[in-house]
Amino acid sequence: MNLSEFVLTLKEFLEYKPLNIDIHPDLIKYINRRYKTNKTKYKKRSNEWTRIESNKNWLLKKRRNSNEDEKIKGKLMEYCNKLSKKNYDTIRDRLINLKLENETQLNYLVSIIFSKAISEKTYCILYTNICKDLIISGKHNIITVSEGKKKHIKFRIIFLLKCQTMFKQILEIENDDAIENSFFVYKDKVVGYAKFIGELYNAKLLAAKIMYNCMNQMCVRSNPKSTFLIACMCELMKIIGKRFFRESIRLQKDKTNKININMAEDCFNRLVNLKNEECYRLKEKFAIEDIIDMRKKERW
Repeated sequence: MNLSEFVLTLKEFLEYKPLNIDIHPDLIKYINRRYKTNKTKYKKRSNEWTRIESNKNWLLKKRRNSNEDEKIKGKLMEYCNKLSKKNYDTIRDRLINLKLENETQLNYLVSIIFSKAISEKTYCILYTNICKDLIISGKHNIITVSEGKKKHIKFRIIFLLKCQTMFKQILEIENDDAIENSFFVYKDKVVGYAKFIGELYNAKLLAAKIMYNCMNQMCVRSNPKSTFLIACMCELMKIIGKRFFRESIRLQKDKTNKININMAEDCFNRLVNLKNEECYRLKEKFAIEDIIDMRKKERW
């Protein structure tokens, strides 16, 4: 085939162009089908065919139509998504200086921090430090008026209630298979929660008694079908072990606390007892063995 046959002179092209201003009616349905995935259609306006963009920039439309609470939530997500070691101070200051006006916005802040901390273990310490700085700053303590009564809402209180609520959700999970139907969906997020509360304890945001109660309740409910609890206990002990043992000894000697046992030693012994039970798999036994070796190495 000779391509020169299809070459048009300028005169021929100018004569041909006016005849093709309009799209042939039989082709319109095929053109619209081609752009169906983008939800784009063609419509004739005067003598020109133009695109009608129906759902382009839907995110911008959503932001314009959103209320103030949703806008705040979007900003919180934006800041937390950008958090890293390099820009920690910048993001921390933005979160502290962001004006939160009601309990809903404060709950958004707590929920987003928890969601990020348990799913992104690499940044768990950063989110722990964010929580500590937010509590120290005291800027997110809100006073609301409802039915003529003032209500004081503190970030620290909502944060601690979130810790408690999520731990109860973990205890309600019946077995390993039930995790996917729970709030956490994945086992890694359950273990991520254990890591997060461990870092909160190391940052002195949670008390030793809370760690002791958490370990005890998980130990009581652990069984061969709920191995995720052993993974949580091992992860928690790995994070808090050194400080937990030292503080337990101090609290036991302090007569004002009325604690007659070494809390850390008691939790450790419970773990060792689980290791000696024959019903557990080697995977769980090796995880506990790693904690035993870590204690010997670091001299808890």
